[in-house]
Parts: sequence; structure tokens; C-alpha cells
Amino acid sequence: MEFMRLQKHNVMKGYIWQGTKALIALVVVAVVVPLMVGVLMELDWALGVLYTKIMCALVMMGPNWWLKTNLEHIYLGGVRGLDLNLLVGQTALPVIACLGACLTVPYVTAHTIAPLVAPPTSLVMITLLSSLIIMQVVQFTRLYEHIKNDKYLVGRRLVNYDHTSSQPPPPLQENEVTPFVR
Repeated sequence: MEFMRLQKHNVMKGYIWQGTKALIALVVVAVVVPLMVGVLMELDWALGVLYTKIMCALVMMGPNWWLKTNLEHIYLGGVRGLDLNLLVGQTALPVIACLGACLTVPYVTAHTIAPLVAPPTSLVMITLLSSLIIMQVVQFTRLYEHIKNDKYLVGRRLVNYDHTSSQPPPPLQENEVTPFVR
């Protein structure tokens, strides 16, 4: 009787230990890492989950390196063979450290080095001015492409456009159809 109670107690301790390991893995894999990825990309945990899944798929399809090897070992171990040292210590902590650096370096730089270089008001003006210049360059390139396409593009074929020389186009052959040009 005592032996059966002790055996049930050991079985329950094993289940509790497995559940605790699974809960720790769930928090790290489903909350911490996606939250950091979401904050880095879109300020949203739900999109962080999506981006994390995409990144895991890219890692698994990519070349062999330590992250792919660790993810394969974790996947093959399953819940019962979950190695917390491999999951948290060797996989999640380096990823969290990298994401933490990506999140903190711009903030720390903006609040320590940037005020030494220029006063905050001028930083705002420089940022605003450079953003406007970039926006105008993009708008002008789009306008140029639009004008070029309207003038020379008929369907999917470029006609009467020779940017290397300004010679007139060659005369049409007898069997060619004259393209419609606006």
C-alpha cells in the first residue's frame, strides 16, 4: 500500500515537473520572443507571433547553423523530452539578447549621443527636412516613370524609345502594323 502511494506520488511529481517545463517553454516561446519581435516590427504582440513563425520557417529552410540545429533538437525532443537548458539557455537567451539589443540601441543612442551632437530642436528639424527630401525624390522618380510609361509604353511593349541616341525610329516594313501612340 505504501509502495503504491509512493509510486503515485513520484508519477505526480513527474507530471508536475513536465507541466512546469512546458509552461516555462510556453511563456518564453509564445509570449516573450513574439512580444519582442512585435515591438521591434509593429508594436503588436499578435503580429509578433506571425513574424516569429515566419522567422522560424526561414531559419528551418536556411543553411545549417546553431539556431537551426537547436530548433531541430527541440522539435525532435517534443514535450516529454523537453530540454530547458537547450530551449532557454542556448536558444532563447541569445535570440532575446539580440532582440533586446535591436530594441535598446536606437533608444540609447537617441538619448545619449544625439543630444551631444546637436540640440533636440535641430535634430527634429534635420529629421523632418531629410524625410521631406527623401519623399520628394521618390515622388519625382515615380512621376518620371509615369511620364515615360505614358509616352512610350503601349501595352507591354516599348515603342519609339531609344535613350542612347536621338535618331528617328526606322521606317515600318510592309507587313508591320502601326502601333497606337498617344
